[in-house]
Amino acid sequence: MSSEEIEQSLRGELDDYINGRLNSLRDDIMRLQSQFNEAFTRLSERLESELGADNAVAVSIAEHVRAARNSGIEAAAAESTRAKASSDLAILKAAVDEINEQRSQAAILNALVDRAAAFAPRIAFFVIKQERITGWRARGLAGT
Repeated sequence: MSSEEIEQSLRGELDDYINGRLNSLRDDIMRLQSQFNEAFTRLSERLESELGADNAVAVSIAEHVRAARNSGIEAAAAESTRAKASSDLAILKAAVDEINEQRSQAAILNALVDRAAAFAPRIAFFVIKQERITGWRARGLAGT
């Protein structure tokens, strides 16, 4: 046998061996892919069946979370209202104390206007004297 024939024979045997191994690996891959697809299908079916039960739980959880959130908002609003009322009472008490400390009518009226400005963005104070109305002071208006 010549070296060329030996080479072709060896090449043929190597090709047959490699093709046999590749075919075996392809068969293994096809078998594993089939098993994977079956497992994935079973998992999908199980997930869909459990989703029906879980959906009711998810809806219930969402309702509880929404109720807790609304309750928290209401509690915060109530606390804010209490704090504002307490703050407003403190401002009112300080205003009464300041007005009591004044010794003249003009000082009393000025303190009244200044302290009233804490409760409203614009204040106008008028004095009525013998059927005449006179503007005394204003806060929060343009040009005052």
